[in-house]
Amino acid sequence: MRFGFRLDYSALVNFSGLQYVQVFSASAPTTVGGFSHVLDIALSVPTLGSPPHTLTFTAARGSGGPSSTPVAFMQTSNVVRVEINVGANTAGNVRYWINHAFTDPPDGTIDDAGAGLDTAAFQGVIAATVGLGSQSGPFRSAQTGNALVFDQIESSDDVLFYDDFSSGAQ
Repeated sequence: MRFGFRLDYSALVNFSGLQYVQVFSASAPTTVGGFSHVLDIALSVPTLGSPPHTLTFTAARGSGGPSSTPVAFMQTSNVVRVEINVGANTAGNVRYWINHAFTDPPDGTIDDAGAGLDTAAFQGVIAATVGLGSQSGPFRSAQTGNALVFDQIESSDDVLFYDDFSSGAQ
């Protein structure tokens, strides 16, 4: 499955304390080892003087706990394009692109040190969520009322997302 979205975080201010918010989640139809998400992505905003913003990709592994990969990115603007390919099965992996298209080589791959994520037991992705998810207390305190904008949302599965979903059709 392929997913993509653009995230505009230009309205975020007051960077103090560890602030993070989940911005993407791919849910599986089956829970394995206490995990029901094949992939979660969280945005971490830096404290003053800290490194740049970070996206943390947390991918499930059928053979154990999740595998987390932080990806720091420097921006000349406060907009980032995220593209993800979630590959299921015993040799599954997550490939990601930051400000690049699927046609470019991926910026990174999460695959449990080359052994594959063994996501076969999860039976694929049944739902995907783009938007604000779990938030840290400091994020809620500092960012309440500040917009985090998601747009250019896309998926390779027209059942998970469909065209013109903002038209109000029921």
